[in-house]
Amino acid sequence: MAIGFFGDYNNDVNCTGLKRGNKFEEVMLATGHSVEMHVIGTTNPNQTRTLEPDHAGSVTFPVDFGGDAGPVYRCRLTTRNTLACLIDVYREGVEFKKMSVNADEIYSSR
Repeated sequence: MAIGFFGDYNNDVNCTGLKRGNKFEEVMLATGHSVEMHVIGTTNPNQTRTLEPDHAGSVTFPVDFGGDAGPVYRCRLTTRNTLACLIDVYREGVEFKKMSVNADEIYSSR
């Protein structure tokens, strides 16, 4: 789940997970080489994407936020065992931490 947002307009950190109400802002469910993104505010909150290596030490995957831009997350593991992702078109970043999450805390349209 997302524990930090960083950028020109947003700098929030909470090591227990960033929430809006009783739902986590962003949850990434990883299985093998794919991730299922659950992001509050997206038009399609249950997006499954394939991780693609960029051959420079990162993995990338697109996320559809429903706007005109086509943001791509470029992610690397940190020395703190978190996943730091830069979001190209928004000049922002998000940091994820592996932890257990209850299903009712994940934003979903299902």
